Amino acid sequence: MNAKALVALAVLVLTAVVGCGTTTTAGRPAPVEPAATATSPPATTAPPTTAAPSKYTPAEWAFLAAYPTMNPDAALHGGYAICTSLKAGITQPQIIESIRGMAGIDLESAKKVVFAATTCLCPR
Repeated sequence: MNAKALVALAVLVLTAVVGCGTTTTAGRPAPVEPAATATSPPATTAPPTTAAPSKYTPAEWAFLAAYPTMNPDAALHGGYAICTSLKAGITQPQIIESIRGMAGIDLESAKKVVFAATTCLCPR
């Protein structure tokens, strides 16, 4: 295995596993939700609008459901990095060990991340 490829994989996966906590993808602090109030909003007479289309595909939603994180974009970035690493010849056990070492997560969590990526994202 190419050492550079393994290092690149580790960095990308670490980004996905750790996420960005409570910052947005632009690095700014996430907006604070306003405190709930005891008053209810006024009733509306307009028909409900449909929600905006999601920027994620159903496969990406399936990955995110299996691997919840504070930053879905970072998680997907790492998930697709797993697919790229597999195509480059890095084995699943090597990827799992890389994730465990870089993110400091247990073996089962690392396996779940790799499994979710390979079943949801890799067969694009």
